[in-house]
Amino acid sequence: MDNLPICLIASANGEAVKLIKSAVSDTCTPFVYQSIDDLLTIYPSISPKAKLVFFDMDMTAPDEAIETLEELRRISHIPEMIVFTSDMNNLKLCRRAMKIGTFDYMLMPLSKDRIAMATRNALSQSDAVQKLTGFVTDKFDMSFMKRAEILHEIIEKRRVEGKFLTPEELHALMPSPDDERRFQLNFKNILESASIQTTADPIQILIVEDEPAIQYEMTDLLDSYGFTVYNATDAKTAVDIARRHPTIQLFCLDIGLPDKSGALLLPELKKMLPNAEAIMITAYQSVDLMVKSFQNLARDYIIKPYDDDELVAIISKALQHRNLTLAIHQAQDSALVDRIIDSTKRTRLLQDLGEKRLLSHKALYMEDVYVFFPDLRGSGLPENQKITKKQIEDGLMLLVDSLAKTITRA
Repeated sequence: MDNLPICLIASANGEAVKLIKSAVSDTCTPFVYQSIDDLLTIYPSISPKAKLVFFDMDMTAPDEAIETLEELRRISHIPEMIVFTSDMNNLKLCRRAMKIGTFDYMLMPLSKDRIAMATRNALSQSDAVQKLTGFVTDKFDMSFMKRAEILHEIIEKRRVEGKFLTPEELHALMPSPDDERRFQLNFKNILESASIQTTADPIQILIVEDEPAIQYEMTDLLDSYGFTVYNATDAKTAVDIARRHPTIQLFCLDIGLPDKSGALLLPELKKMLPNAEAIMITAYQSVDLMVKSFQNLARDYIIKPYDDDELVAIISKALQHRNLTLAIHQAQDSALVDRIIDSTKRTRLLQDLGEKRLLSHKALYMEDVYVFFPDLRGSGLPENQKITKKQIEDGLMLLVDSLAKTITRA
């Protein structure tokens, strides 16, 4: 138990707490807080050690629940958060929570399998982000936790905006003395860390669904987000499409196909396209098959009937995990140790961080500026000096240029 990551459960609902503790017992060490005050009191000291928070949205009034989540995020961006509610009317509230960085939401009565899958995905996400931040070089004068905090904040801002943290921006955080040509050649296809693709090359998704109405609705929805969508109504056609389109990044597979179960089809598709993520589509009566599909490498599942927001959220999380995984693989490539410093990309990342701090009513300090521009320490400004709201709104490039000129003149 001592080696398991810490999981915080904020709920006064005894049944929900008992079920969550049972579902996460093999993967986390749970700590329970029955009031918001108790959670807020302990959170500053325990959040650096925690990887996951389950938060009961029914503990307080809707606006106070959102304010509490925002406060938790102001304290730390490290633990992933999963919210849950027993009130159907609170689903919109849960989606508001997603916009401020919550990883997932669930509707009670809770399912042990659903909790376990949400936990697995959240921990996997947390591990991926922390591993990725570990590749930020130690040439920066900052701690691992500081790197992790900043990366989380920027990823969250981009995710809410429906944008990617591009590979070039990600690796602009890694200083290098030379070899721009190698950087450009090898980082062309490194994946980004957010939710909705906005680049010139749309994400490709294969929908395998034999119900025409559902297939049409999913295709129409995903097309509106700029995805390229391929459709199949049976396993044989799905395999053929996957063979012809090796750049597919995500499968949406119905469990009940006419010629083969989606759970049995998934391993075949994953063998062909191992880097693609998969989401299973299931009805309540096929939950057993759904669980089997997870054992065969599906990332998540969605139960019919579902709404558009739920589907987009699940797809976004699956793609984000894929992106982080690929970025880690690229960062581990020993041939890419030396990377260029691009001040334009650094400035754009710093601007994103500043705008995120404004939205969350949190201050930006010179310490944060030095993360992206360590040479500016020569300006002599103390780390605890606050950056003003006007400086952020005017554009932090002006501040960076001004400090650089001051150092040059000196």
